[in-house]
Amino acid sequence: MADKEDKGRCDSSLGPCATDVPRNQWAEFLDRFSREHLDDPVAVEVQGETEAAAGNLARNVPLVGVSASMKEGQNEIEVILGDSPEGPQMTHVVPRPTRVYHRPDADGEELLELVSEDGTTTVVHLRHSGAGV
Repeated sequence: MADKEDKGRCDSSLGPCATDVPRNQWAEFLDRFSREHLDDPVAVEVQGETEAAAGNLARNVPLVGVSASMKEGQNEIEVILGDSPEGPQMTHVVPRPTRVYHRPDADGEELLELVSEDGTTTVVHLRHSGAGV
């Protein structure tokens, strides 16, 4: 069993210490990430193999949460954005995820990269206080 401090391995090929979160820790990691960044402004973009699959989904929108549903029959990650947990929301579904990367950045940005089986990557950009999204 993994040590509680094991947050995955740092994959330096992805840039400044991107952590590849182990699949068996996705739910716990995403729950913690959601609690720590509830209502923080984020930008969400999709990077795909084709231009049709790529684009900006949201900019400067409060984060409500990110959750993994990995039970039998469900294999997806949801990124939920909105004014508040009670207000209007937008949900982006990442189907058949294969990787979750977390990358804190020295420039005040934090990235969460969610990779689908088809190669599409959803990137959640979080700017820490003092920086715009």
